[in-house]
Amino acid sequence: MIEVSFFQVLLAQLRTLFILLTRPIVQRQLVAIFVIAVLAWLLSQVILKKIHPRLIAFINRRLPEERRGLLYRLIPAIKHLYFPLIGLLLIPVVSALFSRWQLTNGLIQLSANFFGIVLIYRVLLVLVYSFTTERRARFYRSRIIIPIFIWVPVLYVLDRLFALRSLLSFEILQFLGIQITLGQVALAIFWLYVFYTLAWATEAGLRQVVMPRLPADTGVINTVTTVSRYTIIVIGILVVFKALGVDLTSLALIGTGLSVGIGFGLQQIIANFISGIVLLFEQSLRPGDVIEVNNQLGTVEKLNIRSTIIRTNDNVEIIVPNETFLTSQLTTFTKTNPLVRVSVPVGVSYDSDPKQVRDILISTAVNHGLVRKDPAPFVFFEGFGESSIDFTLVIWMDEPARRRRVRSDLYYMIWDALAKYNIEIPFPQRDLNFRGGWEEFVQTMARRSETAVSPADQEPDLPVNSES
Repeated sequence: MIEVSFFQVLLAQLRTLFILLTRPIVQRQLVAIFVIAVLAWLLSQVILKKIHPRLIAFINRRLPEERRGLLYRLIPAIKHLYFPLIGLLLIPVVSALFSRWQLTNGLIQLSANFFGIVLIYRVLLVLVYSFTTERRARFYRSRIIIPIFIWVPVLYVLDRLFALRSLLSFEILQFLGIQITLGQVALAIFWLYVFYTLAWATEAGLRQVVMPRLPADTGVINTVTTVSRYTIIVIGILVVFKALGVDLTSLALIGTGLSVGIGFGLQQIIANFISGIVLLFEQSLRPGDVIEVNNQLGTVEKLNIRSTIIRTNDNVEIIVPNETFLTSQLTTFTKTNPLVRVSVPVGVSYDSDPKQVRDILISTAVNHGLVRKDPAPFVFFEGFGESSIDFTLVIWMDEPARRRRVRSDLYYMIWDALAKYNIEIPFPQRDLNFRGGWEEFVQTMARRSETAVSPADQEPDLPVNSES
């Protein structure tokens, strides 16, 4: 028995397709389909320029503003439907002409399916952009709608042009003693995409639709959404193995090999993975928390299974392995309460009235919009410094990420307030005090200054002219 390879069958199918395309009856129908597409596009452009603006203006005149709802949002989007609708209307006309001329029109009738696919695709886009925000609609378009409406026509064409089922039945590789065909690989890729998309859609739906309507904490929301996403991904991986024909009991061999690999080089990955699970369920760290990492203040953007993304005040993203948060000390400002205290040291001259300084500092702090009135600002008299009387203004705020900004604002305001009342902010000064023997010190310094002038530096005596 002669074994036929996959490429031999594919080449035979391509030869058959080439012979089919050289037939005049097929070429005639392809030209007709091309003419239908061009006419549909030209007529749609004419409608967009001549009729569509008048339709929108008519609706604006007839429909009061208080009655403008979903219909008013959908009407402008109809412009995306003109091309496929005109194509679907032209196909019966052209098919009737071919029938009247006693010509075959099977391909022309099949082309209606493609115009129908384009119409459904654009209708879905209109609905998505009408009911959701533009950012979310772009995600739905790129991750769900476009892949579906690319693969469906491609598979439809391949099934019409080739013996697709026979091609998909060819064996391409062996895995754990199991013969895997091209069709099984295609099915596995399909299921992997489906479960990946489902995991993303589930997480987005829980985070944006369900959880905001429930009295749940941010940490709980993140835990539920993350666990749901990874659970769906794990189920998808199991379905992919099943689609490949791999017996799930044989995965024990893979687990044994992985355990050896973990023993040699994957300890850190597993440690970060387990740390991520602990952080999710313990909720010691949550998205939105303000923390300090490597002497940098930042906000937790996203808590994943392996790592955590932190965005600093400089808008720089830091990816930190989850094990770091469990094995080292972590400073968080928003674990139980975002209220933090900010200290502003201030020094004034000894000529100032301490009580007046206290009142000025408190009144200045109260005028700042981010300073909390309760607890109220307070001023500590720290002591008598070498050159100044030292105070510390203490304020409370509930936005830890803006501590540095608030402290800077307060310094500007305190400078202006003290200058208004002529209160000096001194700089360090040193006074030299001689308790005894200072007269001898002055005389000694005077003698040294006199002897320091050399004879060459002195002015020479001018000669006296006897005749003058």
